[in-house]
Amino acid sequence: MKLLIIGATGLVGRRVLQRALAEPQITSIIAPTRRALTAHPKLISPIESML
Repeated sequence: MKLLIIGATGLVGRRVLQRALAEPQITSIIAPTRRALTAHPKLISPIESML
């Protein structure tokens, strides 16, 4: 299963991301952010530029 998380650097989003990374049924997570996230094999985190 794939998952898209919006707001992964916020208070709730961080917890959701942590739990999703630990879940074996989730194969990949896309979390677009403005700040860098800690690297993980399941995580795809494109950084959006602020224009």
